[in-house]
Amino acid sequence: MELSYKTYRDNEERIMNEIEECDFISFDLEMTGIDSDINNSLIDTPEIRYLKYKSTAEKYKIIQLGLTLFKFNSRENYYEVSPYSFYLFPCNNLNNDTIISCELKSLLFNKKNGIDFNEWIKNGICYLNDRQYKELYRKIVDDNVNLIHEEVYINKNLDDYWECENIIDDVKKNFYPNLNVCSNYMIKNIPNFMIHYIKNKLNNNLYFERKSLQKGGTFVFITKYKNENEKNELIKKEIEQKLFKLEQKKGVKHLFDKIIKNKKVLIGHNISLDILFFINSFGKTLPKKYNDFKDYISNNFELYDTKLIFESLKEKSIILKNINSILDKMYPILKSMSENLYNYKIVNSKKNFEDNNSFHNAGYDSFITGLCFLSLKYLYSSVRFKDNFKNKVYIMKSLYTNFDFLNDEIMIEQNTINYCLKAVKRTGDIQINNIFKDTKFEKSIRRVLNCDKYNTLILMVNKDDLINNIVEFENILRKKENMKHYSFYTLEEFRNKYMK
Repeated sequence: MELSYKTYRDNEERIMNEIEECDFISFDLEMTGIDSDINNSLIDTPEIRYLKYKSTAEKYKIIQLGLTLFKFNSRENYYEVSPYSFYLFPCNNLNNDTIISCELKSLLFNKKNGIDFNEWIKNGICYLNDRQYKELYRKIVDDNVNLIHEEVYINKNLDDYWECENIIDDVKKNFYPNLNVCSNYMIKNIPNFMIHYIKNKLNNNLYFERKSLQKGGTFVFITKYKNENEKNELIKKEIEQKLFKLEQKKGVKHLFDKIIKNKKVLIGHNISLDILFFINSFGKTLPKKYNDFKDYISNNFELYDTKLIFESLKEKSIILKNINSILDKMYPILKSMSENLYNYKIVNSKKNFEDNNSFHNAGYDSFITGLCFLSLKYLYSSVRFKDNFKNKVYIMKSLYTNFDFLNDEIMIEQNTINYCLKAVKRTGDIQINNIFKDTKFEKSIRRVLNCDKYNTLILMVNKDDLINNIVEFENILRKKENMKHYSFYTLEEFRNKYMK
C-alpha cells in the first residue's frame, strides 16, 4: 500500500496497531544521495567508516520509506504480511534555509526505478527527528507573545515605527468601537518585536495570536479579553492547538517511536548506511562517537541484516557459493530453496505484490527483504542464529566482517590467509576467478577487496584450503601471465611497507 500526505493520517492509527501486534518489521529506504564516490578504504576501522556514513546521512534526505509488517497466524500457520511505501518530504517550517542536497547518480537511479518526484514534493509526508520536535515544542511554549512583557523601542526614523503606529491607529478606529459585535480583529503578519511594541502602546487587555488561513497567508488576530483567567484560557487554547498541529507534523516519526517503544525486531538488507538515515531522520541526532552509537543501537533495536546472513550461508553452501548477495539476485534462489517451508498472505492489498518485480521501490524491497529473512532463518538451521547475527550489519569493502553493535568487531583475516596484489601500473580490472580456473583453488577465494587508496587488490583465501598448499597457491599468483603488472605481497608484508 502506497501512502502519501493525503492518505497517511487516515491509516496511521491502524498501522500503529499493526506494529504493536507484529512479530518483525522489514524496512528499506530510497535517498537523495548516498555519496557513491566516497573514498571508503579497506583499512577503515569501524569507527572511521561510521563517521563517513554519518556525514552522508546528515547530508541527504529520504525520498521513500518502505515498511513491511509480518505477523504469524499460529491458528492458520501462515504469516500475515502488510507492505507499506511512504513518500517523505521534510517539514517546511523548521527554518527558512532548509537545504535538500541531491546526488545526480542517485536521482537518475531513482528515476530509472520509478520514483515519482512530483508525488514526493507535492504529497510527501512530513517527519521530524527528536531534536527538531523538541525545538518546535519549546518554541510553541516559550515564544507566546502573550506570556512575555517586553519593553520595545523602535527608532522613529525606521519604517517599522510608522507601520506600528498605523496599525495602532487602525485598531483604535476600527476594532475598539465594534467590540460588542466583533470578537477579533485581523492585521497583517508582523514580527514579535512589533507586536510587543503595539501591545505596550495600546495597553488594553489585548491578546495576539498568529494564524495561517486555509486559503493561504498568515495573519495576526487580536482578541479583547476581560480578565487574567480569560487570558490564560486563550493562551492554553492556542498552545494546545499548536501542539496538536505539531503532533501531526511528526508524521512517520510516530511509527518510528512505536517501533522503539515496542522493541520490534527490524530487518534490512545491506543496512550499514540505511540504519543511520533511519535514526537521524526520525530518532536522535547521530552521536559523534561510534561507541555511543553502538550503545544507542543495543539499547533500542534488535537488527538483522539479510546480506550478512546470506554471505555467511554462502560459506556453508556449494549451491550459493557463486550467487551475488544483491537483493534481486539472491531472492529467487532463496525462494526456490525454501519453498513450502513457510506460507504468507498479504492482508492490506488484494493485488499480488510479489509478482510486481518492482525492485528499488522502498515498499517492495522491504517486502522482499522480509521474505528473504524468513527463508534464511529456516535454511540457517543453527540454534545460535540470534547470537550469530543480532545487531550485526554487513560492511562493504572492508577488512572487517561486519559492524557489531554488541561486541568488538572481528577482522576477516582471522579466518583467512590474505594476499595483496599491488598494481605497478593501471591495467583495468583483473578477473581473479580466471586466474585460478581449473585449479584446486578455484573455489578458495572467499572475497576480493579493492583498495583504491593503494591501487591494490586484497585476496581473502579460505585458510583450510591452503593447508600444505601455500607454495603451490603462491606460485600460481606469481607465474600467471596476466599477473605480470602486479607486485605480490602477503598482507603482513604489505602493511609493513605501505600502511604504517
